[in-house]
Order: sequence, then structure tokens, then C-alpha cells
Amino acid sequence: MLGQIESFRRDIGVGIIKAEDGRKYRFVRGNIINERPQITGEDVDFTLEGRSPKGIIVLAGSPWSVFAGSVKPAPVETRAGFDLRLAA
Repeated sequence: MLGQIESFRRDIGVGIIKAEDGRKYRFVRGNIINERPQITGEDVDFTLEGRSPKGIIVLAGSPWSVFAGSVKPAPVETRAGFDLRLAA
């Protein structure tokens, strides 16, 4: 489902999405996949579980930035002054 973030209280991590069907849904920060510094007014894509938006993707910036925060870098091990990247 598509919508737009109407408001977001960063201090408590709660906001409201106005969906394309005109309904408003309350969401929590933990359901945002790619949180950005400023999300109020941004378009989003999300799924509903009951009346709760889940898997919220902010549709702003580069398409590559959507999942940039969800990828964990490979662990680094240092031996004799060399950084070794370990395969995951």
C-alpha cells in the first residue's frame, strides 16, 4: 500500500501515515526499514497487519539507499597489521 508520512515524533518514535485510500495509520519507528533523518512528508510503501503498518519503506533518495541500512558489513579480523574480510 502507498501513503505519505503526515507526522513523526522522533523523540518517542511514533508517527502517522495517510494512505492512498484516505485512512490514517499509526506506526512505530521499528517498522521503518530505511529510516532517514527527515521523513515527515515523504512517500512510503508499506504492508498492513491488521491496522498496523509494517515493513515501511521510505520512497526518497536513491533506490540503492532503500536497503543500504539493512546490509551488515563483513566482520574484520586484524592479523599482523592486515585487515582480513571474512566471508559470511
